[in-house]
Amino acid sequence: MGVLLDATGPRRVDAALLLVATAGAFAFALARSFGFSSWDAPWSALGVSVWPDGLVPGVRAVVPQERLATVNSRAFAWASSAQ
Repeated sequence: MGVLLDATGPRRVDAALLLVATAGAFAFALARSFGFSSWDAPWSALGVSVWPDGLVPGVRAVVPQERLATVNSRAFAWASSAQ
């Protein structure tokens, strides 16, 4: 994922993988058996798991250097408390 993030940028990679996560979530919701649901769940997990990799370069491009540590730590704290 890191190579893909460096080559195309965090916005494109996050957008594409969030579409994968959305498709996996819809397929999981519509699954009629355990076999289909167990195949769909990893797709949604893959799409959602890459967001921290895209968050850091995206924040780095917008936030001044002296506030970068604070903004990153707050973003990760917010995301971990949302569960």
